[in-house]
Amino acid sequence: MRKPRSVAKANLQPGELYLSKSRIKMLSRCPAQYEWRYVKGIVLPPSGALFTGSTVHYVAAFDYEYKLDAGQTRPLDEVLDFFSDSWDKREAIIDEDGEDQVGDVDWGGENKDVLKQTGLDVTRVYHDQGVVNTNPVVVETSFERGLSIPLPHDQFGLVRIETILDLIDDDANIIDLKVVGRSKSNADIEGDIEPDLYAPAMGSEIDMRYHFLVKTKIPKYEPVSTTRSRDCIAWVQNDLLPPLYRMVTAGVFPKNTEGWLCSPSYCGYYSLCRPTSKVMPKGFGI
Repeated sequence: MRKPRSVAKANLQPGELYLSKSRIKMLSRCPAQYEWRYVKGIVLPPSGALFTGSTVHYVAAFDYEYKLDAGQTRPLDEVLDFFSDSWDKREAIIDEDGEDQVGDVDWGGENKDVLKQTGLDVTRVYHDQGVVNTNPVVVETSFERGLSIPLPHDQFGLVRIETILDLIDDDANIIDLKVVGRSKSNADIEGDIEPDLYAPAMGSEIDMRYHFLVKTKIPKYEPVSTTRSRDCIAWVQNDLLPPLYRMVTAGVFPKNTEGWLCSPSYCGYYSLCRPTSKVMPKGFGI
C-alpha cells in the first residue's frame, strides 16, 4: 500500500526536467524551499499533523484495496486496528513525493495521543461515510506524461510531469483524500492547482471529487466535486511550467519572504534560510 515509486525519474531524456505535483507546488510556494529539499537534498521529518494525514491515507488505501478485491467493505474494527498498528510502527512516514522514509516524526510539542485519536476519529468517519459509498476501480496509482514547453527565442524545454492519484472510482472520478482543519469554500476548490496538474498528466479533461475529512471536534466528511477542461493542459504547458523550468535549469531559487508561510512555525527550513533575529520590545533604541 506504499504509494508507487516513480519510474519517470529513472527514464528522463537528456535535458528533461522531472516535476511531480509536490515539486510544482513547492516551487510555486517558495523556490528556496525547493532548493533546500531537492537541490541540496535536505529532507525534513514530517510534522505530527502531516504524519497523521499520511497515516489516514495509508489506512484508506488498505480499506479500499479490500473493497476492490472483495466487493464489500472491510469491518471497521480491522480498519481501526490497522491504523493503530501503522501509527505505532510509523509505517506512513514519507516525503513530499510519497517515496522516501525520512526518519521519525517532528512532533514540535504536539500531543501524540491527541493526534492519534484524531486520526482514529476521522478514519472511522471516512470508513462509515466515504468508503462505504465509493466503489474503487484503481487504488493509488501514478500517471506521468512528457510535455514540450515554450521558452524564449523559439526554444523548447522538456518536462516530465507526474501525479500520484489516491483513487479512481467507477464513475471515472479522480478521488483526492485530504485531512484538513476547516471546511473548504468554492474559492478554495477553484484556486487549488492539483486538479490543473491532473489534466495534463492524464492527457484529458477530468472530473474530480475531493474527500475532505475535517478535524473539527466532531469530525466531518465533506465530498466536493470539481472539473478541469482541456484548457488546463494548455495553461499548465504554456503558462505555469515555463517559468518554473527556467528557474530550476538556471539554478535560481528566490526566497518568498512575504506571507504567513515564511515563519519558523510553518517552514522547517526557516532557520537555514534566514538569519536569526529577535523582536525587540517597543521603544527599544529610541
